Amino acid sequence: MKSLFALLLLAFAMAGCAGDSMVGSDDSTDVAGKAPKLVPIEGAMTFTGIPGPPIDCGYGQLFLAEYSGEADFDHLGHSGVAIAADQCGVNLTNGTLEVWGTTTLTAANGDVVNAPWFMVVTRDPSGGPVGTYTVDIDFAGGTGRFDGAGGWMDGQGTFDQSTQQGGASFVGMISSVGSLKQK
Repeated sequence: MKSLFALLLLAFAMAGCAGDSMVGSDDSTDVAGKAPKLVPIEGAMTFTGIPGPPIDCGYGQLFLAEYSGEADFDHLGHSGVAIAADQCGVNLTNGTLEVWGTTTLTAANGDVVNAPWFMVVTRDPSGGPVGTYTVDIDFAGGTGRFDGAGGWMDGQGTFDQSTQQGGASFVGMISSVGSLKQK
């Protein structure tokens, strides 16, 4: 169960980056060579673990390898979220679980943004099923308007190990080379 809790937290971290459209204004028109402008991004996501083989984090801790969910973010809109945990480990200094992975956010029009992440999970001190986590996400390109996208998001959320479901809120900055093309 501890492994599933960690995996859910990872999925939540990954899902926070999804979107369906960049909202353009004066900064959506560009002249050749202008660098993409970072714009604030804020939103939330929910996710659920996908049954399958977990990742072994050591010290008897397991983490689900895959999660799926939905997200809504400023400038990105409603998105599908696919989260993959790549590796995890137990921090023996403070007892937290540290997880690394990637999230793929798919916008309504099919454009994709890729987002590697790092998450720290803190278990409920009373031994209950709900834990908290923090996650750092980097935007690393994608397809369509997210080709060349960059930026970051920080998130905080909770995960219920008994249901393998979680959610988080995020704030950060995102750019998109695609948003700078002339109309």
